[in-house]
Amino acid sequence: MRRTTAAVLLAVAALAATGCGESDQDTAQSSVCDARDDIKQQVDKLKGMTASSFDAGEVTGALSAIQSDLSEIRSARGDLREARRKEIDSADKAFSGEVDTALDQVKSSIGSGDAAATITAAAQQLAAGFEQAFARVDCS
Repeated sequence: MRRTTAAVLLAVAALAATGCGESDQDTAQSSVCDARDDIKQQVDKLKGMTASSFDAGEVTGALSAIQSDLSEIRSARGDLREARRKEIDSADKAFSGEVDTALDQVKSSIGSGDAAATITAAAQQLAAGFEQAFARVDCS
């Protein structure tokens, strides 16, 4: 009787430990979607800047946040199922190039008289790149 009771208690404890949390795949999916949503917010912030509201610190902060979000996506993708991982890898590869280009444009234009115009154009390009790459990633 004692063995049966102990076995039942162990089984219940194991079930409770695994049943309370999300699976690694669910956690990774949430991380990817949260990071994707933050990227969208940062892109929208950049897109909304005008020559009169341009702030170099905000631009570099938004681009740094995007890079951090991409790192989070890369960290989480290993726990995704294969088809989803391929989708995320493809989006990451496409969008990372856009981010690198935007960073180069920001660095080369800061301090110049046309920085705001350059950043505005880079933000528009970044927004288009996001739409091409990550907007299609389903997070519903």
